[in-house]
Amino acid sequence: MDKKINSKLIQKYMKENQLTQKEFCEVCGICEGTLKRMLDGGYNSRLTSVLKVRKVLKVTLNELLNVVFRK
Repeated sequence: MDKKINSKLIQKYMKENQLTQKEFCEVCGICEGTLKRMLDGGYNSRLTSVLKVRKVLKVTLNELLNVVFRK
């Protein structure tokens, strides 16, 4: 199973709600460095941060993590 943050979901939410990165971070309760890592692919993002973003975006964890199951 490969996991990577779906940064397009975050960018879409920010655009639709006219939020800067700083404002998005405040809404989610995460730091700007964490958001930057997520937008860059998110391999080292903490689960607590991922869950905060998931809650704001109102998506499933699988959608946010772009979970791909391989045989």
